[in-house]
Amino acid sequence: MDIKLLGAQIKSARKRQGFSLKSLGLKAGVHYTQISRMERGTGVFVSKNVRKVCEILQVPIAPASRVPSSNEGLSEKIQDLIQDWPESEELIRNFIDALGVVLVSGKASPAPMPNKGNRSLKGRSSTVG
Repeated sequence: MDIKLLGAQIKSARKRQGFSLKSLGLKAGVHYTQISRMERGTGVFVSKNVRKVCEILQVPIAPASRVPSSNEGLSEKIQDLIQDWPESEELIRNFIDALGVVLVSGKASPAPMPNKGNRSLKGRSSTVG
């Protein structure tokens, strides 16, 4: 999904239908500042709020011919984490940025799965925390 394009479509539909940010927010049950961020394509889109706004404005979220990808639901999981724990947003962003750096540098390689016969894990505790 192109977030910037969706945001532009939301803004265009809102203005065309005569909604202010606040009036649309009240109708959708979404804070008007979040709708403003949606329109600009910034911040994190919380899927249920985007759906509410798009439903009211009759803006399609994705083309009908959309083929599910292998990472289906990943962005929703991240958005749910941030919605449930807003203070985690910076941590999640930093993690994703660091992961991107490692992947681009080519230094990432699949880690071997630990098992009882793996000598590299000898002497290490297998429990966390």
